[in-house]
Amino acid sequence: MSAHKTTDVLTDGLLHSPTFGVTLKAKFARAETHLHDVSAKLEELTEKLPGSDDDVIQEWKKEEVETLKPKEHELTLQYWDESYVSLFFMSKKLRVLEYINSGKDKNVIDPDPNNLYSKRKQQRSANNTSSHSTAKRHVPVKFPESMWGYSLQKMLLFTRAELNYHITRSG
Repeated sequence: MSAHKTTDVLTDGLLHSPTFGVTLKAKFARAETHLHDVSAKLEELTEKLPGSDDDVIQEWKKEEVETLKPKEHELTLQYWDESYVSLFFMSKKLRVLEYINSGKDKNVIDPDPNNLYSKRKQQRSANNTSSHSTAKRHVPVKFPESMWGYSLQKMLLFTRAELNYHITRSG
């Protein structure tokens, strides 16, 4: 146990248990003399060491602080990992743009093994070509001026052909 810790423990003992006062006082005095002796011997040893001058020690401290500081990089200098990442992202963007420009993004692959969705879309597009002319002949529905169209109580009625036409037109 260090001398400082010993004096702290003995001081607490003197304050909290007065029955051991005599022995604790003797131990406390011995710990204080031990602390002074050790600190004096340490100072003697450090004075004999070469390079233990205060100026040299201060220079060492400054050097340690400088080595522990994070190095700041110049903003104009790009490291290989930064340039690699930027080039990688640029190539990804170009691939996506090429994919969109070629029109492949419009070709949605049917996840169903029986091509259920593709068949349904073909049927709807075939039905809409025949009902497309009838859907366009209808007069567009207008909301009345009483604004009842904004409530959920009454809703405008659409024919199945109009709904199918809207679905196929939306993609």
